[in-house]
Amino acid sequence: MAYCIHLERAKGAAVTLQEWKGVVAKHPLLRLSQEAERSVVNPESGERISRTSTDGDAEIWVEEAQAWVRALRWSDGRASVNASRDFDEPSSFLRKLLRQLAEDLSAGIYGDEGEEYQ
Repeated sequence: MAYCIHLERAKGAAVTLQEWKGVVAKHPLLRLSQEAERSVVNPESGERISRTSTDGDAEIWVEEAQAWVRALRWSDGRASVNASRDFDEPSSFLRKLLRQLAEDLSAGIYGDEGEEYQ
């Protein structure tokens, strides 16, 4: 199971869906998900796994792949993403992106175990 990173407010008002959509719309490397459903195939078993998009899910432009990749899942006032392998490094692309979004939302970046990332 992947380790998740969450963008949310620690106390007080949750991030609203409208706030989230506004921040996504302003960021050049983000867009709201364009597909209603996403499917991937488990390379070991061949099993197809599908997940329906929720309003607020977002994609990140990945320059190396020249493609939009669904990454941020929206639920209950927070956006979550699977941690990248280099996320512990302050220079991580994903970590820098989340810092920008957190600043725009007056939010924090937290791991599954409650640790806060700067």
